[in-house]
Amino acid sequence: MLLFNPAKEYGMYPQKGTVQTGSDADITIVDMDQKWKIDKQKLHSKSKVTAYDEKEITGKPVATIVNGVTVMENGEIVEELQGKPVLVK
Repeated sequence: MLLFNPAKEYGMYPQKGTVQTGSDADITIVDMDQKWKIDKQKLHSKSKVTAYDEKEITGKPVATIVNGVTVMENGEIVEELQGKPVLVK
């Protein structure tokens, strides 16, 4: 079965799966006009493995917001948050 709205399928809606007052929303903002090449050495992950290394794509993540806190801007982890967990409510 193809899930079009996993939050609804798994009974987590409206706490998850929507952007509205009272819901949890982790959002990544993507600039759909930016072209860039994925570089596994610049990934912010403990795993440096990706099938997309060196692939040129259009659409670059420019910011990520977790629980109302900006954790990534312009491809870099927000410095004051490095090494600190973003608490989940």
